[in-house]
Amino acid sequence: MEKFSFKNCSVTFGGLILTGFADGDNVVEIVPNQEMFALMVGAKGDTTRTQTSDESARVTVNLLQTSPSNKDLEAIHLADKETGAGILPLQIVNLDDDATYFAPIAWIIAPPTITLGQNPNAVAWVFECEKVERVISGAI
Repeated sequence: MEKFSFKNCSVTFGGLILTGFADGDNVVEIVPNQEMFALMVGAKGDTTRTQTSDESARVTVNLLQTSPSNKDLEAIHLADKETGAGILPLQIVNLDDDATYFAPIAWIIAPPTITLGQNPNAVAWVFECEKVERVISGAI
């Protein structure tokens, strides 16, 4: 029987191992910026499939409001704003299915929206990634 536990996942930005993840089914989301293939239909209904060269994606990582990683990411984002030094590699590893998602060039697009309330809320950090590579260990 297959299994999954987010305890077997990790997210690293530069040398920072993120901690204090939010609860839910969308703790980490990787969304391509474009579809890999598109259908072109001519005036007479002839069709052609085209492939894009765009391998970029946005990655959203949801942390608890109390996560110590929020301060670290804020410091990286502020340094990027002042010096342009916030372009770092982003890596997501899922040991349960031996998958690694790696973006050699990634940056935080903006400070997160902050919501304050009775309970700790999720803080969504969004990373723009020039290219996201998916590597599966042992794949042929």
